[in-house]
Amino acid sequence: QEILICHSQFLPTTIVPALPSAMVPVVLTCCGKNWNTVYYGDRTGKRFGPSWKKFASDNELKTGDCCFFELMESTMAQIKFKVIILRGDLPVLRFAEGDGETPEKAIIIE
Repeated sequence: QEILICHSQFLPTTIVPALPSAMVPVVLTCCGKNWNTVYYGDRTGKRFGPSWKKFASDNELKTGDCCFFELMESTMAQIKFKVIILRGDLPVLRFAEGDGETPEKAIIIE
């Protein structure tokens, strides 16, 4: 599989309302390590900045991998996300039980 090294990472529209409409520093935490980037909430395409590339490279993200972002903090001073990476070679996700929005609607990994 090809390593995925994007210069920026666009965020889903469902999370955008919980984030500031400004350029804000971001800390991504994954596997006990931190990466710093910037959130461009003041742009049309809400996204992480170019330093997202370092996170993607350090974690060897590949096409088919999935990153789950848990919002831990969102202020005008800083945004913090806990990131869980599911590799593309993991079993299939079943969404029949739910959308993952609540514990009762958990996404099942088989």
